[in-house]
Amino acid sequence: MNEYIYETERLAVRKFEPDDAKRLYEIHKDDEVKKWIPGEFYEDFVEAQECVAFFSERVESRELPFVLAVVLKETGELIGDTGAEDDPYGNGMLIYQTER
Repeated sequence: MNEYIYETERLAVRKFEPDDAKRLYEIHKDDEVKKWIPGEFYEDFVEAQECVAFFSERVESRELPFVLAVVLKETGELIGDTGAEDDPYGNGMLIYQTER
């Protein structure tokens, strides 16, 4: 388990781990997510795995873009991602609604 980079009472931000790829793929293929960020999805699970590896490498090398995992502290469940890049309009956070 990675150490938290930032945390609140309920949420934590950490570097992506290889096991996060499946959940990341599921979140980004959801129609509700696509409604808000239509161009941000993965073609398949393999692409999600590659992106998770890329995100981790960028954090390790301290190079932009940074994309970090957002998890529920209580369960460790990946519920979204947040990031920063060299673009004034490209920084933000996605938190997935786990219960509807």
